[in-house]
Amino acid sequence: MLVSLDSVREQLENNGHRYTQTRGVVIDAIAASSHGFSADGVYTSLPTVGRATVYRTIKLLLQLGVLCKVALQNGSPRYSMAASGHHHHVICIRCGSISDFSQCNLDDLAPRLASALGREPVGHRLEVYTLCSECEGSPEVTLVRGGQQHA
Repeated sequence: MLVSLDSVREQLENNGHRYTQTRGVVIDAIAASSHGFSADGVYTSLPTVGRATVYRTIKLLLQLGVLCKVALQNGSPRYSMAASGHHHHVICIRCGSISDFSQCNLDDLAPRLASALGREPVGHRLEVYTLCSECEGSPEVTLVRGGQQHA
């Protein structure tokens, strides 16, 4: 389940941050991006909001656990609203859309990892790169660079 906008406002205020009108505009734009977004994409969609405000808001929401940051295959950062609980990400290599999944058996691998590493793993993260259902049927090949699509 994704974090609600009321929950975002509550988390900000409970952690000593104001929910300003401008911050609200950025959060609304982020919430409207249901399949992931880039910071530049949010910035260009909000001509009345400064770049620094967009980036600071994204950084703050990451710190509060409201957003997840994932890397595209080329290393460019992309963000999505955080799902509650332990989860992983499936990222489309064409459009950069992000979806979550929570089913993983990586915890079963922990004892073998501990033995191989000589120490206990304290967590893990998994990002699976694939084609989403919309891109899978599309004949046009595009790559996602920095959150923007390129032919």
